[in-house]
Amino acid sequence: MKASQLPHGARVLTLFRGRPQSLLSQAVVMASSFTILGSPVWLVALLYYFYNRTTWNTKKTCLFGGFLAYLMWPKRMNVRVWKLWGYFYNYFSIQVILDDANALQNLVAPYMVAEVPHGIFPFGQAMSLVGPLSTMVFDKLRTVTVAAAFYVPFVRDLLFGTDSILADKSSIVSALRRKQNLMIIPGGIGEMFYSDGKDEVALLNNRKSFIKLAIENGAAVVPIYIFGNSGTFNLIPGFKYLESVSRRLQISFTPFYGRFLLPFFPNLLPLLYVVGRPLRWKQTANPTQKEVNAAHALFVSSIATLYSRYRKIYNNGSWKRKALQII
Repeated sequence: MKASQLPHGARVLTLFRGRPQSLLSQAVVMASSFTILGSPVWLVALLYYFYNRTTWNTKKTCLFGGFLAYLMWPKRMNVRVWKLWGYFYNYFSIQVILDDANALQNLVAPYMVAEVPHGIFPFGQAMSLVGPLSTMVFDKLRTVTVAAAFYVPFVRDLLFGTDSILADKSSIVSALRRKQNLMIIPGGIGEMFYSDGKDEVALLNNRKSFIKLAIENGAAVVPIYIFGNSGTFNLIPGFKYLESVSRRLQISFTPFYGRFLLPFFPNLLPLLYVVGRPLRWKQTANPTQKEVNAAHALFVSSIATLYSRYRKIYNNGSWKRKALQII
């Protein structure tokens, strides 16, 4: 991206090295995505195979080996610095635009990074927790996530390795009071069902609780729009009725596919993070609903402005005809 394309005062950061979207990066991302995202499928298939196609002695050996592996498996790993993420950065050609070049220089803990949109799988948000984004741009964010994610094999290890916390008020307040920085996805699971490749959709109008918590705990909110995040996978049409079930159970039942029409291989699409100016409010123990509404309106306006300002330059203008619907 050329500096001449940027609005006055903005600055671009390129956070990957080597040839963008190299064959090696593609191979590593596809293999690791299948291993991590596809674990509920291939693990069940593997267990079914061993149960039906192996002898009792083989079953006992595998169970014993699995038990030993469980005991020896590290309970917490420093996943933020894994070299694996470099391949993801190359695959998605990750770039960051600071809408105000100096906006983050005086940003002090605690703050909340609010990233839009969720996408079918939040690759953009995941990359915020690891690699250069977690050190060069932000200060080791802790993501706020639903309890169900901690039960997914391998995903739970990544969440533990990035000190993720549950998406409940007590956990968020505790982290903010300890001056820890959080990453939240306001649209949540519901927003996944709007990643249909048409207009961009941000599910924000009734998502005000994080703003209230920010005011109560004196935390700044950093609005971020991630261009391309909604296109890493494609939503299979006709399953909108599963949204209410997914929200109620806090588990996604979103049917999707990606590259080569396969379910766990993300599309080859660049991710562009546009970071807005941090929003700050006077700390108030019991803000009125009017104060919360005003602060929330400012956040929504910031997201809309970021999208409007940069959609024409994302991915050679491929997003310029897409409108942003805030619902």
